[in-house]
Amino acid sequence: MIFKNKLIDIFSKEGLLEKEKKYFLNRVGEYGTIAKLSRYGIDAYLTHGNKKSFDIVAAGNGKSVKIQVKTTKENAVPTRFFQTYYDLGIETPDYWVLVNSIMDENGQYNEKYYILTHSELMDYHVEQLKRPKEGINNADDLRKREQLLRESRKSKVEAERKASGLDKVFFKEIQKFENQFNKIFNALYGIEKIS
Repeated sequence: MIFKNKLIDIFSKEGLLEKEKKYFLNRVGEYGTIAKLSRYGIDAYLTHGNKKSFDIVAAGNGKSVKIQVKTTKENAVPTRFFQTYYDLGIETPDYWVLVNSIMDENGQYNEKYYILTHSELMDYHVEQLKRPKEGINNADDLRKREQLLRESRKSKVEAERKASGLDKVFFKEIQKFENQFNKIFNALYGIEKIS
């Protein structure tokens, strides 16, 4: 963004309005992911529209995978995992790329990429959200809980509705998944990419 003949980072104090920042922050994550995949020789394309369960399709070797990207400047990124995938009939992405846009000591933003399979992210959330005393021990229990909450919201007056919360991932807990783009390469080509 140019402001008073000076190039301004959109995330700086002089940058854009909050709504615009969120839009461009999402684009930073999505296009950054496409750029990273391209670096490994993987064709990747952004999907369009608001009612989709994934942001990017990556293709190679006659195969394709669906990728959901979530980007934030915070220490945790909301995924809305069980709020979105409460029913096994809902199409899911194959991979999640969670992007953390971090300001360095010079005031410049840099991104870190964490790549998880859909099942790895589900396992993370199950571990984070399980409540054995409440009978919530696995993904099926969490899906059932979300379905019951959805039904109660439909049947009750506004004041009695129960919110389901928001599933989040804390970056400090998923460090081992940083830059694991080889998972996507392996899914498409079936071989380990040499760095």
